[in-house]
Amino acid sequence: MIKWLKHLWEKSGDRKLFFGSYILPLAGLLFTWGLFGHLYMSNLHKDDLKEINGAIEWIGIVPETSISRSGTKYHPLKIQLQGESDMYRLHDNFKYDFKRLEDNLRVGDNVRLYRRTNIQSFISWGRTNDIFVIEKDNTIIFGLEKMIAFKKNKWTHLPAFQ
Repeated sequence: MIKWLKHLWEKSGDRKLFFGSYILPLAGLLFTWGLFGHLYMSNLHKDDLKEINGAIEWIGIVPETSISRSGTKYHPLKIQLQGESDMYRLHDNFKYDFKRLEDNLRVGDNVRLYRRTNIQSFISWGRTNDIFVIEKDNTIIFGLEKMIAFKKNKWTHLPAFQ
């Protein structure tokens, strides 16, 4: 990879030409991808998500370390369903709902979780095991509108969208 970048650098001969030919288009592509992914995720409906049914085998808050250089710790609520190898998580941005969720959800309860599909995760740079909706006995315990509001709110931090 480094040799390839050095080759491109030498071939362009000029920093401005290298930046304009390689770096700027790549940055533009990534920004556009992120913008469209965010717009897509901000307009999701429950029918667009993948439904997973099962009985709760385990529920609790588990510390995780981010993959960024900072190594920040966060504490999502995780749910393990019986017969599922994946553990599903609700991000710690909703930590004020965790107590209510843990009071309403017990081991052995039958629940319906809604998560992203693989293509939705790819488009939005997210994880497939993130929970977007939790239902128990046809009652919504955690609604999609909270997740959509959170996703929309992320863009208000950028000056261009204020």
